[in-house]
Formats: sequence, C-alpha cells, structure tokens
Amino acid sequence: RDVIERFITSTSDKNIGILAYGSPQYPEKLLALSDPPICLFVAGVTPDHPLPDLNHIPHESQKLAIVGSRKHTLYGKVATEMIAAHLARAKVTVVSGLALGIDTIAHETTLLAKGNTMAVLGCGVDVIYPSENTRLYHTLLENHHHIISEFIPGTKPSRGTFVARNRIISGISSGTILIEGDM
Repeated sequence: RDVIERFITSTSDKNIGILAYGSPQYPEKLLALSDPPICLFVAGVTPDHPLPDLNHIPHESQKLAIVGSRKHTLYGKVATEMIAAHLARAKVTVVSGLALGIDTIAHETTLLAKGNTMAVLGCGVDVIYPSENTRLYHTLLENHHHIISEFIPGTKPSRGTFVARNRIISGISSGTILIEGDM
C-alpha cells in the first residue's frame, strides 16, 4: 500500500494524473478492446487543470486519428494540413502519436487552426520522444491539450510500445485517417 501511495504522490508531483479502468472519465471506447489498459496516465494535470473526462472533451463532437509515415512526401504533408485544419475547424479532436512526420504535421496544423489535439505516446508521458518534438510537447501542455499513455512514467519507447500505442490511438478515435504508410 505504501508503494502505491508513493507512486501516486510521485506522479502528482510531476503533474501527471491517472485515469483508472472503470472510472467515469476513462474512455468508453477503450472498453471495446480485447486488452484495454488498466489505466491511462495524463500529463499536465494541475489544480487549475484537473484530470479530463476523455468521454466529454469540451467543444468536441468526436475524435479522429491522423497517422502516417515518418518519411512523408510533399503530397502527404499538404494532404495532412488540409485534413487536420478542416477537422479542427469542425471541432473534431485530432488524435495522433507525436511521432515525426505526419503525426507532427497533424498536431501542429491543428494547433495553428485553434483546434483540439491529443497525443498518445509510446512511452511514459514524462518522456519526450522523439526529442525533435520537445517544443511541440511543451506547446501541447502549455495550451492544455491532452498527452496520454498507458505506460508508467519513465518508460522508454521500444518497438512493442508503439504497437500498444497504436491500439490506444485507434481505440479512442471514431476513425483513423492513414496518410502514406511506409512499405
């Protein structure tokens, strides 16, 4: 019990909240997965910005994922910008994985269009990966966009964590738009 209390205190000290399976704020769509995470960690939780209800994000009609290649073409970049901007203006939350390439373009375009975006990480929410997205990570937090992960804080990314991350991205979204997949 002491270990659990220390863990909860340490996450709280880092402004990380915990959404437990079965809590009212836990994403209902994840319950349909064959292996839903037992909890989600949420970065940026403070007294002024409490744990979000991921089922009822203000001003949002639905969530759509935009994912794709890290090595995109000009066409992929333009297509992502057009789609993300349109979704942002339509009050759709754009969900992506904060990876380089299409994910980064989707998040940045949504921010420019004053829309809502959510990043799902393949590592702990306190681990910035890739490091090239440090500025974007902090911009998301400063503007109160959600950064979530099922991995405990401090977890480093690996091939397996990205596969798990992808099921969360698709699991919380109403649909997924794939822009240029790698061959």
